[in-house]
Amino acid sequence: MICSRFQRQNEKNYTEIYNQILMNKIDCLNSSNMFKTKF
Repeated sequence: MICSRFQRQNEKNYTEIYNQILMNKIDCLNSSNMFKTKF
């Protein structure tokens, strides 16, 4: 799954990954919740 791939990239820039998710319009509750807690 794409979500698990994003979760593994913790060392990457969260804003960059977040922008990629928005641009790709990926609907993933796990990653969105993770970003909410990080931001």
